[in-house]
Amino acid sequence: GLAALPSFPALRELMPIDVPDDGYRHIGACDALERLVLMYCRETTDAATAHIARLPGLARYFASYTRISDRSLEMLGGMSSLQQIELSGCAGVTNAGVAALARLPRLRELRLDGMQGVMADIVGVLPADVDVTFST
Repeated sequence: GLAALPSFPALRELMPIDVPDDGYRHIGACDALERLVLMYCRETTDAATAHIARLPGLARYFASYTRISDRSLEMLGGMSSLQQIELSGCAGVTNAGVAALARLPRLRELRLDGMQGVMADIVGVLPADVDVTFST
């Protein structure tokens, strides 16, 4: 069923649930996708992000309790379209990964919640015009 997703040109927002990493190859082919919400995707890893990183117009990305790591944030850091990122409870993410997001030219909002490997001092690494919310 996921293979049909790219054939919907009006698809702008998606919240996949229990999609295995390989299924994200179909999501990564949804060129009009602007918002991706990874909630209830506890097995999602950096392999899924490799597919997502090809989305040309992705502006908003949310990941909660996934298995992504700093490698995913390095890939996301190369997506110039990203404007808003929210990460919650992603244990594999550290300050090093978040720092990779500093190179995003359009990033305006970053929300970090319950990120055990991220310390509050990361806020100073990000550009001043990025609205950063950090909570433990």
